Amino acid sequence: MKKSNNKIKPQAEIRQSQLLSTFGPGAMVDLPKYSVVIGGLTYWKGEMQPIREDRLKDKVCEMLQVKNIELFSPPRETSDPNMPLTGVDAFIFPAWFVAQVDQTIRFYGKDYRTRPLANWRTVKEGSKFEGQPGFSFKSMTVFS
Repeated sequence: MKKSNNKIKPQAEIRQSQLLSTFGPGAMVDLPKYSVVIGGLTYWKGEMQPIREDRLKDKVCEMLQVKNIELFSPPRETSDPNMPLTGVDAFIFPAWFVAQVDQTIRFYGKDYRTRPLANWRTVKEGSKFEGQPGFSFKSMTVFS
């Protein structure tokens, strides 16, 4: 009996060459609905093939002032549905926003304008904060 493998489909794809240059670890990538920060090497999943290029190894060792170094290629996508998930994790950025709301609260006889922090999961369609009832956005400020 074939085992069902419920893999999560990636929401974006980056070529290996892009992952080693423009969109490497720590890079911010602007996607259509949100932006992300590409995860570091500890967030690379899948088999990474060793890179055997002596001139490159020598240059990297010289620059880092180390005697030896191992280089690996980014994980490759696999078309086999029974293989483990491969890829690189990316993290939503910014994760928090400051909500500018049209509501004030009265505290000890003084009025205060509230400015709740909104997590990216509570922000819908770009600028709508679906948090507490009665809050409506005027604008949103990025807070990272």
